[in-house]
Amino acid sequence: MLGRLPSPDITAFWDQLDDACYRVCEKYQTTAPAVADWADFLLNNRKKDLTWGEIQFLVELDQDDVPPSFAQNLLYKLKYRLGQDTTGMIDH
Repeated sequence: MLGRLPSPDITAFWDQLDDACYRVCEKYQTTAPAVADWADFLLNNRKKDLTWGEIQFLVELDQDDVPPSFAQNLLYKLKYRLGQDTTGMIDH
């Protein structure tokens, strides 16, 4: 799991991050598509401008049983805080 700090082998860290993205995509693909799309985006762009907040949020979604509506709400707030586009997302 990603709950620990990355090992000296950074490749193992990126592999764990990829696995977490896959699991989050699968978990939320039908119940919270915006969350699944975000995790897919992270998977495809993971080595560019990835913030510590995004990694923490991904780990939370992967390890905890976060309800889909709450996960989408948290994603909206994360993107808003990071200054990213939230067009089309519902603010709860």
